[in-house]
Amino acid sequence: MATILLIEDAPGRGFGEAAALEAAGHRVLRCGGGPAAFTPCPLLDQTARSLASTAELIVFACPLFQPLWGRSYSGAELLHAYRSHPEYGSLPMVVVTAEDPGHIEGTGPLEVAAATSWGEAVEAVDRLLAAAIGGRGTPSTKQALCTSERSR
Repeated sequence: MATILLIEDAPGRGFGEAAALEAAGHRVLRCGGGPAAFTPCPLLDQTARSLASTAELIVFACPLFQPLWGRSYSGAELLHAYRSHPEYGSLPMVVVTAEDPGHIEGTGPLEVAAATSWGEAVEAVDRLLAAAIGGRGTPSTKQALCTSERSR
């Protein structure tokens, strides 16, 4: 079991992501973006920092190339903010998307999973955790492309 920071477009609107991760035995901290591109999550402010700092992995599940619900920035901008953060950018991350994210900067291991398959996302989480925690695998920095055929 791991603590996962789940970055969503609008926490509370969709429960499939959290349910799939919880069913796999993980503790999920749900978070959305703030009013600016890097006030990413209320959990990352000073008063609640200890809670978010327990995260061992980030799952990013926001649409990339459109403004996020109720905000003036895109998912790609929020993703960039997380990947460039000195602490959170080094955590393993699974980006769940139906779009080709292109190159994603950052120092932590990264996998891209199709938004149409939460099973694939959970498998990516398990691979990254196994590599990070037990060394029972190779951390992936490859960025699999989510083509239109794959995301259908």
